[in-house]
Amino acid sequence: MPDQPENPAPQMNTQQSYPPPQYVGVPPSQPRSNSMKIVLIIGAVFIVICLICGGIVGFGIWRATKSMHRVSSDTFTASDLGIAIYPGATPSKMGMRMQMGNRTMINAFYLTPDSTDQVTAFYKDKAGPNARITTLANVTRIHVPTSVGGESVTVEIAPSTDGSGNKTRINIVRVSLAAPSN
Repeated sequence: MPDQPENPAPQMNTQQSYPPPQYVGVPPSQPRSNSMKIVLIIGAVFIVICLICGGIVGFGIWRATKSMHRVSSDTFTASDLGIAIYPGATPSKMGMRMQMGNRTMINAFYLTPDSTDQVTAFYKDKAGPNARITTLANVTRIHVPTSVGGESVTVEIAPSTDGSGNKTRINIVRVSLAAPSN
């Protein structure tokens, strides 16, 4: 009988099994933790609230733009504005009439070659004793509250900034409770 070596060579097992793969993190078969669910729910609620608020703001802007009508300032009369129009003032094409609920706002613009001092003196006389007059950085504002609650007329007088030379810009804003006459 032939001699066998003392240490026979190891036999290769071709049917060796390998361990299952190891997952890093949470295995897909296990549910997520409660804290992750809470974070996702809070995030979803925050997004829904932001979408609702955005919709409300967007609707408000849409409604305001639908109620705003651009018109030339020459369509307004002194009774529409609640104060006299400066004599000889040239109306601007930029004017606005806006109706929101029971409030109406009219905004009219005028230019005159007269000085800001002349225009301010005219409107101080027309505004009466209840007027509040403020001047800041070459802009004079004359605010005239009316006896009806919430109604007011504001006249803003300033040097023209449109490069038209030595002209004075007049901006009259009237806020009233009822629609003014057309």
